[in-house]
Amino acid sequence: MRTLLKIGEVAQLLGVTTKTLRHYHKIGLLQEPERTPAGYRLYSAQDLLRLRQIRQLQSFGLPLKLIRTMLGEPTEKHSWREILLALDQELAGQISDLTQRRKRIQELLAGEIAVQLEQPDTGATVAWMKEQLGPYTDKLSPGALQLEAKIWGTIQNFRWPAGFTPDLEAIAAQWSQQTQILEPLMKFADRITALDSLPVDAIEITQLADECAQDKDFAAFIEQIVPLVKHSINLDVPFSAVFGDLMNTALTPAQQRFFTELHARLPINAS
Repeated sequence: MRTLLKIGEVAQLLGVTTKTLRHYHKIGLLQEPERTPAGYRLYSAQDLLRLRQIRQLQSFGLPLKLIRTMLGEPTEKHSWREILLALDQELAGQISDLTQRRKRIQELLAGEIAVQLEQPDTGATVAWMKEQLGPYTDKLSPGALQLEAKIWGTIQNFRWPAGFTPDLEAIAAQWSQQTQILEPLMKFADRITALDSLPVDAIEITQLADECAQDKDFAAFIEQIVPLVKHSINLDVPFSAVFGDLMNTALTPAQQRFFTELHARLPINAS
């Protein structure tokens, strides 16, 4: 007389499909049971208890991968209390993460900040810039600081090849010790920032590009800083090309045109 259950009978008891049970076997949630001479799986009472635990944990919304971690190998024994404690710990972590996310959203809403998914969160970048370039950032207006943070935040959100982040920090460290290098930029920073509200064909763009190009200190700054950044960052193609394109996305069309016009007036030899 047969004392073990076939897969269809187990599926009926649990209210699942046989396909579901086969999937549990495939991912290691349920060990392979003994089989009949014809190859049919036979399940014991212990298999039923394991399956009931799996289904109960699924009812809490947990993914199968996490359930497998919580239950351990099918041959391991865990009390229901141990399982619930592990579940409680997992949910506590999720609640903490969600609370932090909600807090950040509330901060953004309270500040009436227009958040776009394609734009970086500049808050962390501003903090990084102030840490690295304290004396320099203190002299920037809030608008100019946000623009700088937006540009650098755009490129910081990616996992660049090894050495990129240390190289970037090395540049910042050098600037923090020689902030006079950046003085010419600060003279025009607010006006460059203010271009964001202008149409792309505004005459003010050309006028500002002319003025910057004719300013000897600013021209010297550009001619010095562009090769320094390119050599220090030291990204190979195609990363170097994408790096520049990404920085450009942080600018408005008017600001992009300004830098194009400026480059035409100040040819830079970055070699």
